[in-house]
Amino acid sequence: MADSKLIVTPAPHIRGNIDTPSLMRDVVIALLPACLAGVYFFGGKALISLVAGVAGCVGAEFVFERMSKKPVTIGDWSAVVTGLLIAMVLPPHVPAWIVVLSGVFAIGIVKLLFGGLGYNVFNPALAGRAFATAAWSALAATGYIWPASAQ
Repeated sequence: MADSKLIVTPAPHIRGNIDTPSLMRDVVIALLPACLAGVYFFGGKALISLVAGVAGCVGAEFVFERMSKKPVTIGDWSAVVTGLLIAMVLPPHVPAWIVVLSGVFAIGIVKLLFGGLGYNVFNPALAGRAFATAAWSALAATGYIWPASAQ
C-alpha cells in the first residue's frame, strides 16, 4: 500500500479549460429534457413561460448592464439558465408578464445589484419565484396543477 501511485486531492477533479459560457451552455443542455417534459405535460402554457422567463432575464441583464455602463454579459448564458429555472419553478398557468417581471427582479435586483455572476447572496431564480409568490400570491402560489388538466 505504501507504494501506491494514486493521489487523492480535493474536488473538482475535472481537468481542462472550462469557461463560464461553456459551463452555462452545458447547464442549458441539461435542462432541456425537463423543459421538453414540461411542454409535453403542460402544453403551450409551459412553452410561453419558458420563453417569457428567458426573455425577461436576458432583456433585464442587457438593459441593466447598459444603464450602468458595464460590459454586457448576456453571452455567458447565465441569464438564460436563470430564465429557464424561473419558468420551471413557477406554476404553468402563471401569466407571462409575471414570469417576465420575476426575471427582471432576479437579474436586476438579486444578481446585478450584488455584483453580478457569482456574487449574489441568494439564488436569483428562487428569489424571482419568492418575489412572484409575495407580489401575486393568488396567481403564483396556488396548489398543484395536474398535467392532464393544464392544457
